[in-house]
Amino acid sequence: MTTVVLASSFLAGSLLTMLVPIATVTAMVAWGVLLIRRHERRRATVQTVERSTAGAEAADRSRSALGD
Repeated sequence: MTTVVLASSFLAGSLLTMLVPIATVTAMVAWGVLLIRRHERRRATVQTVERSTAGAEAADRSRSALGD
């Protein structure tokens, strides 16, 4: 009986020892994915603003060319 208790406690300890690095790696990967998503969202927003700004400038140029 004592051997079973010792073995189960050793197994539980070794599982906890494995879970800490696994949890750390999982948290780091999740953080990296969130950073990449945030960066891509910002990039998409900047591209949208640049497109709308470029479109407005092109429309102004075409209006001034028609007025000449």
